[in-house]
Amino acid sequence: MTTDELELSKNEHIYYQMYQELPFDNFPQFSSWEEFRHYYLEKLPETSLPELAPSIIESYLSEPDFFAAHPDKDICMIQHTNFTPDFIHRLEMFKLIYIKAGSARLTVNNHPYQMRAGSVCIVPPETRQSLFTNNPDTVVWNLLIKRSTFQTAFSALLFEDTELSALLLQMLHALKKPILLWQKDTSTVLSTIIDQLITETDKNLPYQQIIQRSLVMILLASLLRVFPQDYLLLEQNTQASRLKNILSYMHQELQSVTLPQLAAAFSLSQGYLSRWIKEATGKSFKQLLKELRLKKAAHLLKNTSKSIEIIMYDIGYSDSSRFYRNFKDYYHQTPKEFRGSIIFGVVTQNE
Repeated sequence: MTTDELELSKNEHIYYQMYQELPFDNFPQFSSWEEFRHYYLEKLPETSLPELAPSIIESYLSEPDFFAAHPDKDICMIQHTNFTPDFIHRLEMFKLIYIKAGSARLTVNNHPYQMRAGSVCIVPPETRQSLFTNNPDTVVWNLLIKRSTFQTAFSALLFEDTELSALLLQMLHALKKPILLWQKDTSTVLSTIIDQLITETDKNLPYQQIIQRSLVMILLASLLRVFPQDYLLLEQNTQASRLKNILSYMHQELQSVTLPQLAAAFSLSQGYLSRWIKEATGKSFKQLLKELRLKKAAHLLKNTSKSIEIIMYDIGYSDSSRFYRNFKDYYHQTPKEFRGSIIFGVVTQNE
């Protein structure tokens, strides 16, 4: 057993003893250990509690709180400590919550939701959240992903022509960020991937970061493919539907779409649409169009035998030197090298 596991067991034991003396299932939420301690001692003054919280209790947790010891890493797995009081907090990073066994109560933006074995929730940065379980057999894993990593390493998922991809993109940029909850049991698809991520977190192995990113990509893609209609949207966001429709239109008209054409199709002014796209995706219309075209080119290189010249024409490029330059800047390979790497089973993704 590692030091971290011993420490986790010790903290869980402290919280369990507190809970046995005075169950706090129905306590209000707290944002600090001091608030909780004061409330608890008012209810049970004859007992004593530690002056300092047994585990990290902060109203805001930043990336250095989890990655400072290993700044080169950008993904980590942390097991939730059962019986931890219901502390409300916000995170700087993305969090994927997976209930491996048992059940837990998730609260986001003051609304409680029940999660059971196999449930998954993707919580975007800056969301008010808490998780509570009084079941000693519950096992909850939190997958933490740096915001920058989510945007770069998993960008291939963000610009697909699907509702879920639009929602993931909104998680990065929208003021009112969507929160996705799968209450259906996803364990048949995700449990092995989660176990592999736990193994990669526990051990310092060669190529760890590459494998972790690949596993997270597979996990997210599996959710999108196997459970595309089984999620609850906990924060309604009308922007996501519009973004999905805009991306669909751009995919369909990739060869010739322009900002004036797109604005006319959606009965919007060019200035408003330009600003809206920037707010929704973090990219200008030109940047977004270039990325969609290059991803389409990569898809055609991978899945068809079309010549590079035909592919270039199909996605809207008339200047071959500009296409080759943009493709290499994005994928770090020429189109020919990219197609060759697919053949030999090696794909270089944009960072």
